[in-house]
Amino acid sequence: MSLSALEIEQLKKIYVAPDGARSTVIDVPKFVLGTGEQLAMEGASGSGKTTLLRLIAGILTPDSGRIVVAGEEMTAVKAGAQAH
Repeated sequence: MSLSALEIEQLKKIYVAPDGARSTVIDVPKFVLGTGEQLAMEGASGSGKTTLLRLIAGILTPDSGRIVVAGEEMTAVKAGAQAH
């Protein structure tokens, strides 16, 4: 069984506007990128490309879901790092 480079499960990011309106900007049920595979992202301005990359990099915290990079759960690492 080979290790995946990236696994995303039930990932959601929600922004709340000043008026309280909620907007789901990222909603990824499941995504797997195998080791050695490549990915290109394209989309209109404001479609969530940068937000997704910031979630994967750990710059932003997801509202729900898991992000696993090379077998290491990034969402758990970020939560643990914040506790210290």
